[in-house]
Amino acid sequence: MAMRLPLVAAAPAASITEAGGLLPAFSSATQLAAITLARVGAADACGAGRDHAVPAQPADLARVVIVGTSGAGKTTFAEALAAVLGGTAQDLDPLFWGPDWTPKPAQVFRQLVAQAIAGERWVVAGNYADVRGLIWSRASCVIWLNYSFTVVLWRSLKRTLYRASTRKPLWHGNAESFRRSFFSRDSILLWVLTTYARRRRNYAALRAAGEFAQLRWIEFRHPREAQQFLQALRDAAPGQPAGAGMSALLPVTGGCLCGAIRYTCASPLGPANYCHCADCRRVTGSAFNIGIRVDVANLQVAGSPSAFVHAGGSGQPVTRQFCGDCGSPLFTLHPARPESIWLRAGTLDNPDLVRPAYEAWTSSKVPWAHPSADLIRYSRNRQ
Repeated sequence: MAMRLPLVAAAPAASITEAGGLLPAFSSATQLAAITLARVGAADACGAGRDHAVPAQPADLARVVIVGTSGAGKTTFAEALAAVLGGTAQDLDPLFWGPDWTPKPAQVFRQLVAQAIAGERWVVAGNYADVRGLIWSRASCVIWLNYSFTVVLWRSLKRTLYRASTRKPLWHGNAESFRRSFFSRDSILLWVLTTYARRRRNYAALRAAGEFAQLRWIEFRHPREAQQFLQALRDAAPGQPAGAGMSALLPVTGGCLCGAIRYTCASPLGPANYCHCADCRRVTGSAFNIGIRVDVANLQVAGSPSAFVHAGGSGQPVTRQFCGDCGSPLFTLHPARPESIWLRAGTLDNPDLVRPAYEAWTSSKVPWAHPSADLIRYSRNRQ
């Protein structure tokens, strides 16, 4: 009988560091989730956010909302994504602001937004809560540029210096000045400083709430991940829309050494990472683990894995599942990410699908293991 994997209660945000670990026992034919991304033709499925590379269905990118704290680069990314998808991008700021930095009437703003999202394919960039329901109810995907405070502040400073020094008109004759940018209560830098943490918490809560069930969430923690995502889309088969040809990669299958446990992913794989934590070394019997994060939804498991629960580096219980017959490690679940599961890369029938995007817990890395010189590195969990 098919049963759904029991999910552990959500906990405060904790990192992926134990992402090579475990998940609570699920019985035969459990359904789990492998969220969308893999190679398309020659494209590499890379990234270290919630979802990366190319979503499994082109429809996922039909109507995209780009969000993130001010200064993350939403407009630039939206324009690049629209260029790849063959559409146009709409920044919400020009719809909100009138001349002399005066907000437009609320009803006018909503009408302009409604017009911008009237079509079936669009990319919108912006955080305005007053029109979130209007936009998100029609969107198919949210891309969250969840970059570190250091990255955001540096980007904001560079952009502000450029705009203030050139007095480049933005929209409706508005332009930034040194006085407005550095010596006023309307300073964008002050806005970044005072809203960064709150906005990050808000988007994490919105994703967890799942109010807009149709949305796919893609989270990038570093600009390099966003660029890898765009490049994967650009590398799609010539003459085909982004995301086309994915069916040739499906289903993604794997299992344990003896064959008692088998799994099938109905959609391509998510991001992979090297984990150098001491727990992963012991569990794998090697220098590191390579885990692949997938969402709970579309993974079917045949067989009954055994489970071992152990406190991870964050102090929270991490569940690791393995075959009770041959001992092959298979899955990991962390209570802070109940929507996700990590597959052991070595259990895939086609390991060529794996493209690690970053290394975690490099502070525990053994000196004789050198996976790659090109990956993003985190001394502990990915922040």
